[in-house]
Amino acid sequence: MTDETPSERFDNVISNIGLDDQSEIQDNKSNNSGENETAPSKKEVNTETEPVEIHELTGFQRDLLYCIAGLSEPHGTVIKENLTEYMSEEVNHGRLYPNLDKLVKKGLVKKSAKNDRTNMYILTGRAKKVLKSRRRWENNQLGI
Repeated sequence: MTDETPSERFDNVISNIGLDDQSEIQDNKSNNSGENETAPSKKEVNTETEPVEIHELTGFQRDLLYCIAGLSEPHGTVIKENLTEYMSEEVNHGRLYPNLDKLVKKGLVKKSAKNDRTNMYILTGRAKKVLKSRRRWENNQLGI
């Protein structure tokens, strides 16, 4: 690993995924901001398209998003090692993979096979948008 402080690493992650205030994230959907849609009831909500706010995630799930954003080859073992170092305690498989699967179901992470034994986890545009929103809120709270 590097000699960066957690704060420096966070700033580098944000910069690398384009979450600083000068960046713009393109949404894959057409811009229909003028339309007024009725939100579906909880029974009708499709987890692939359900809006997700970062405050609805657990702290561990947020850490997973930031970790994935900061890795060049984000697969399970590397994510686990990175989080274990950050948290200074072992992250077990029974905690890691169910939470990664939840992020996939929420449409925040895309899971793809690297080979027969290894899956890669990549942030979606939706995840980048959620992280950018969180960054703006944090900066506002800190007066930055």
